[in-house]
Amino acid sequence: MINGISIESFIAGFAYGGTTVLVGQPLETLKTLTQVSTTTSPNMLTTAKQLYSTSGIRGFYRGGTPLLLGGGLMRSAQFGFY
Repeated sequence: MINGISIESFIAGFAYGGTTVLVGQPLETLKTLTQVSTTTSPNMLTTAKQLYSTSGIRGFYRGGTPLLLGGGLMRSAQFGFY
């Protein structure tokens, strides 16, 4: 504990921020791909199948590294100083 701030709060905050991104990123990717789809009636299930067949599981997390680090750092600061 440093001046009333515990390291556990920072760790918990980073875990919270990271978990939020790990759960939310695939859904955001699917939402975005569905919105920009050129088919007449796109749905998330069809988009998910197509994304998985072309890119595998990594396709769902494409571009997520900055969000993972940023979300983890933001939440760790929020938890650590709150």
